[in-house]
Amino acid sequence: MHARKRRSYKLSAMAALALALAAAACTQDGGGAAQPDAAGREKSETVAAGTGAEDGPTAALRPDADADGEAGESGDGARPAVSVSVPVAGEVLAEAWLDADGDGAEERLVIRMTKGVKREETEPGPFMGTVREGDVRIELLDAGGAVLHARDVNPDFGGQPLVFDERRDFTLWIDDYNGDGRPEFTLGQYMSSNGFAYNLYDVSADGIRLLWAGIYSGVQAYSKTFRRIGARAFENDFYNMETGLHEKSVYVWQDGRYVRVTDPDAACDGCRRWDIGGAALVYAPTEDGFVLAADRHIYGGFLHLSPPVGGKTYIIQDLITDEAGGVNAGWIFNTAVIVDAAAGGVRVVPLYAAETANLYQAHGIARGHGFLPDGSWVFVAAESGGEAGTRYQLKKLDPATGETAVLVPELPGAEEMHYATSWLTRDGSSFVMVGNETGRMWVADLADGTVTLLKDRFAMGWPFVFVHSSPDGERFWYEDHEREEFRVYDLAGNVLAAVPFPQGFTNHPAVRWSLDGRYAVLPETFDKDLRHIIGNDGETDLAAPERLTFFDRDGRLVRVLERDADGESVDLAGWPAAGGGTVLVERYRLSDETDERRHRIKTGRRFALLDLKTGRETGLTLVDGPAPARVTGVFAGSPHGPFALVDGKSGQVALPAIDWHPVTSDEGTLAWTVTDWETRKSRLYLWDAKNGRLTEWDIPAIDEFHAVAGGKWWYTSGKAFHRLPEPASRR
Repeated sequence: MHARKRRSYKLSAMAALALALAAAACTQDGGGAAQPDAAGREKSETVAAGTGAEDGPTAALRPDADADGEAGESGDGARPAVSVSVPVAGEVLAEAWLDADGDGAEERLVIRMTKGVKREETEPGPFMGTVREGDVRIELLDAGGAVLHARDVNPDFGGQPLVFDERRDFTLWIDDYNGDGRPEFTLGQYMSSNGFAYNLYDVSADGIRLLWAGIYSGVQAYSKTFRRIGARAFENDFYNMETGLHEKSVYVWQDGRYVRVTDPDAACDGCRRWDIGGAALVYAPTEDGFVLAADRHIYGGFLHLSPPVGGKTYIIQDLITDEAGGVNAGWIFNTAVIVDAAAGGVRVVPLYAAETANLYQAHGIARGHGFLPDGSWVFVAAESGGEAGTRYQLKKLDPATGETAVLVPELPGAEEMHYATSWLTRDGSSFVMVGNETGRMWVADLADGTVTLLKDRFAMGWPFVFVHSSPDGERFWYEDHEREEFRVYDLAGNVLAAVPFPQGFTNHPAVRWSLDGRYAVLPETFDKDLRHIIGNDGETDLAAPERLTFFDRDGRLVRVLERDADGESVDLAGWPAAGGGTVLVERYRLSDETDERRHRIKTGRRFALLDLKTGRETGLTLVDGPAPARVTGVFAGSPHGPFALVDGKSGQVALPAIDWHPVTSDEGTLAWTVTDWETRKSRLYLWDAKNGRLTEWDIPAIDEFHAVAGGKWWYTSGKAFHRLPEPASRR
């Protein structure tokens, strides 16, 4: 995040120079956190860059050849030719505005060259061009320009002059990775063509601290931002030249300092380690929960929230790693991380390890799919099949014990590249798979392990999926582009209804189920006039409908709602989260003006509740803010669609901010966040449809999906687990 959206000063072109850490540091992150004094505070003296071990010795900084040999002879101290040298003193290299003391007023953070030269490097290589080299200081200035705090940073980089090339970016990026309210930022120097070495600082009314020195990262800029993991940690990616792998290091805030938890020798209080297919998975406690860190890239990471099992709720995250063994071939490993949502306990269970000739296929087929009524988690497992190729089984995992069992001994479709879609029925009786290449559909009976192939084919149009299952999984709509009709099927393959393609535009998916699966709707335009197009979502054009046709779960016509005579568009704004026969509809016109997404702006927006049985509409008033004072219902276009909050008693409707995010939650609830990226804060909303209560929490902004269990915990896809604070409000 950039501080308050105020762009920092840039050198005219973006920059680079050398000052490489010692050769050993090229293969891993540096260390060297500032040392605490007897009172537990950071000492004010500078700390030199480390060599890979936390608080390690100072590394010598020197120009070095990069991986492509662009910098000249390695280790000989050779420098590119210099044509002109001009003294530079007092020049501002970069700046940003931030609130250092938390009083609401912004201070100015400045990176200044106090002594040095500007010159033209003429020798071809990574340093060629206009560079500045010399002594650099970090300054914190008040609004009037007075220096509040300053820190000379050359000693933090081994005492060498720092070099900045105009060709490389120098935008100061500000964040708060440890959640202590002190803004943090990075300052880096060129290390090799694979990355820079960065020092991490924070700033407050007390001064400027070095938190960590020598973080090697695969970015070519003088400042960078790291990927946050929850509210107390961040993750760094780098290329390890010894292993030839892109690896990760995770830094967790513990007891007033960062600990690199993926370092086997790091002093991490309460840490635990597991091997998951050759990658290290580390559990590290934080002040409000824990972080799970890995030293390699992990695929998937999808969250699955169980129904109550023996009075407990479990969060399961399936983590997939692989080991390439040739073109598309190698080993695939799947591990389940099981979290007790009440107690926060963690269990790590290996699910399978399989050799496959096609890792892409295995990633597309072998994954988790949901829960049985007894709380068992269902997943597809890969098995080494030798000359027969990779085999797949359907298995279940008991989250309370970690035990697994086979449900279906062998699944079809090994010749498929992947399944276009697959799902588990809500009652746990069937598992459905649709092959993307062949369009074949199989239905597996979980009671006896048999698999049935349906007679019809369901052709796909990758990247689009044309089979759309109901929330309970017992019905599905198919968009048949060959016959130009929509059909609804049951799982026996029977066609329950068929609807011709409309003459106008539809959106994708064309037919959309209600959240409770009782109804479906087909929005369409009367013709294909481009005046109906709102914009593009990256894959297809979006149209403003003129007609809504509602069906029951078997495809029978329920009601048709068309635009008014004045030509307004009529659109589905949301299904009720609690289910039922009332829907939220919206009417609007399209302006020629566009928003930040380049979508045409809706004007004259009007909302109403439509009773599908009677056709009666009840008008609503759109109010400012994220929610009305009282909320009697939540409406959503889909489980992952935007939310509308309605107070049916006062006739008000509110729409969350555009920057919303759906959250996995317990059955019978809907959860989402609305984020203010300026302040790096989010508000978490939890709507309990059973009692009609809306609860809100203030949490740090998280740029990932997450889960909420029992209104007590939230868990992010970045593998961070947190206790929720006290609610901000309940309504």
